[in-house]
Amino acid sequence: MTFKRYIPVAAALCGMLLLSCGRKADEKARAWYEQGKALREQGKPDEAMEVFLKAAHSGTKDEVLLGRVWSNMANICRQSNDHSKAFEVYAVSAEHFLAARDTLAYAYALNNMAWEQAVMSHKDSALLLVRAALETYPRSPLTEKIVETQAAACFFTQDYDSVLYYTTPPANDYLLMLRAQAYSFLGQNDSATVYAQQLLPRTTNLFYLDDLYYILTHNDAQAGKDSIVVLSSERADVQKQIEARHGQLMLAKQHLERYNADGWLPVVLLSGLLLAFIGAVLGFTSWLLHHQRRLLRLEQTARTNARRQEKEHTLRMLREADDLRSELA
Repeated sequence: MTFKRYIPVAAALCGMLLLSCGRKADEKARAWYEQGKALREQGKPDEAMEVFLKAAHSGTKDEVLLGRVWSNMANICRQSNDHSKAFEVYAVSAEHFLAARDTLAYAYALNNMAWEQAVMSHKDSALLLVRAALETYPRSPLTEKIVETQAAACFFTQDYDSVLYYTTPPANDYLLMLRAQAYSFLGQNDSATVYAQQLLPRTTNLFYLDDLYYILTHNDAQAGKDSIVVLSSERADVQKQIEARHGQLMLAKQHLERYNADGWLPVVLLSGLLLAFIGAVLGFTSWLLHHQRRLLRLEQTARTNARRQEKEHTLRMLREADDLRSELA
């Protein structure tokens, strides 16, 4: 019976140990997350991916932090143009934001998933995800990004009239570019050139420059030779920068894919440690219960023996009393 009091103590000690381990895991995860962000900003996506993977599998229970970590890894996949992988990783970030009940971050994650679907020409899926994002956070500060996703979903499925609808008026450079392209594909080259010339002095994005070059060279009478020469030079400079980063992006994606192939190992190790810990706790508890049952059996045997001895003593006293009465008679 004495050992009952040790069970709550053991449980409290186990809880304190788990809490301490959880805090250390949170601290490590935050440090790795900040380091990964810094590496991304320095143009080192391959090193950033390795650090983000450490943060993702640090054992932290901070769902918001995990959502941000996976979102950063998805951004790297997006930059490497692996939109299928980016969609999968954004979905993981969405699960963490949903678990944390961070509705704004969850809405952003849904829109990111929708964007990847749009780029892969999955218009219906993209628009469904956008609708879910709007329902999750109706008055959302990401409204402009949602419009970009809707316009892109229509553009990549060649629904150019709908692109013009979503880009009226063009609220940013991307929507301006889509509007120029939509007019171009609809054969309205003069309108396309007007919007292309508005965007030309404002961008160094290679994808924009490529499309602007296409639009302006197909309507060079209105665009002007000088604009086309300047644009051609800018495209060449930006192309060199893109090629320099391409290798790092591919290496970063390989880190993630390698984890997907071998990622069961840390999971198995952590699961094994957890099971060992649970086994130790259960073993200690089992020992206490076994010892308690043994004490109960000993106490019960002692009581039985005492009752038997008492009974034997009573019978002996009765016999002695009978003998005494016989002698007196």
